[in-house]
Amino acid sequence: METKIAQERTHRINGEIRVPEVRLTGLDGEMIGIVRTSQALAMAEEADVDLVEVAPNARPPVCRLMDYGKFRFEQAKREKQSKVVEKIAEAAEVEIPEAMIKYNQERIMNEMSQRMMYQGLQMEQYLQLMGTTKEEFLERVKPDAIARIKTSLVLEAVAAAENIVASDDDVDAEIQDMATQYQMKPEELKDMIGAPELENIKKDIASRKALEFLGENCKEV
Repeated sequence: METKIAQERTHRINGEIRVPEVRLTGLDGEMIGIVRTSQALAMAEEADVDLVEVAPNARPPVCRLMDYGKFRFEQAKREKQSKVVEKIAEAAEVEIPEAMIKYNQERIMNEMSQRMMYQGLQMEQYLQLMGTTKEEFLERVKPDAIARIKTSLVLEAVAAAENIVASDDDVDAEIQDMATQYQMKPEELKDMIGAPELENIKKDIASRKALEFLGENCKEV
């Protein structure tokens, strides 16, 4: 099945994926495992979706079943929303504690480490390939950490001002998605993560809803 996407795209999809096998992720983010590419294409055809290569450098490449047209539409919408928040965050004058900056630098590095593991690399190997050290990497991402903090503060302020909160249904849906990805029962995952992490999930949901609110109610910048 070949999906025609009018926009320029950055992923190989469907018949463009010519490796013999892929590490496949399902529609809900669940890990299916290593399968023949022909089998993955057949699964995409049966589900009326696309097979999208999301990590081409992994061995084997990581692919996901998804509606690629919908994915690109949502991606464009998120980019528009992010531009609005970035403009507001750039104008925000706040004093950020150094400890908060360091925490977010480490968080960015941990996220990068997880992505590298997804592609079959350890973080140490990635740093060696890039010819850099952990300390240099952390310093390089410091502006990103500061921008992330400012964005978070803006979204929290918008959520508070507009009384935007995560409903119980929102939280249940988030837990369900996470449980599917980790191949666990939602009740087990909820018990495992505990109350503090549940509060963080609620904050993340409220922030996403605040981002959508800004995207819908602010003029494009």
